[in-house]
Amino acid sequence: MAPPRPSSEPLTDLVRGQIDMNALGRSGVRISIDVAGVSTDEDAHAPYVSPPLEDFAYGLIASWAKGPESLQLWSRLVLAINSIDFGAFESDSRGELLLEAIWDAAAGRTHLDEGTVSRIKRFL
Repeated sequence: MAPPRPSSEPLTDLVRGQIDMNALGRSGVRISIDVAGVSTDEDAHAPYVSPPLEDFAYGLIASWAKGPESLQLWSRLVLAINSIDFGAFESDSRGELLLEAIWDAAAGRTHLDEGTVSRIKRFL
């Protein structure tokens, strides 16, 4: 799985599993992480992105490969940021599997079985 080309948009890179808190802050999205979870503060000028399902799949697999903590953090971030549009999940029948995996990981259920990983990798 070749990594996607870097984007000029930090939120797109985040969806793809490349977390850069400094770049997010410069784009108007500030993240706070503590024991209670993840919270965000987004400026009115923060960009709004509508990534394709493949970007979410790449981010999930890339984060999963880094370990359970990385997968949980990534999942919590993409779900917490209001400037990330999940519209691609509505228009693609594969979205249900991927969205369920993201919600599970955000809730701490970070063990993905090989069948799920294999099906998600086919998105790429």
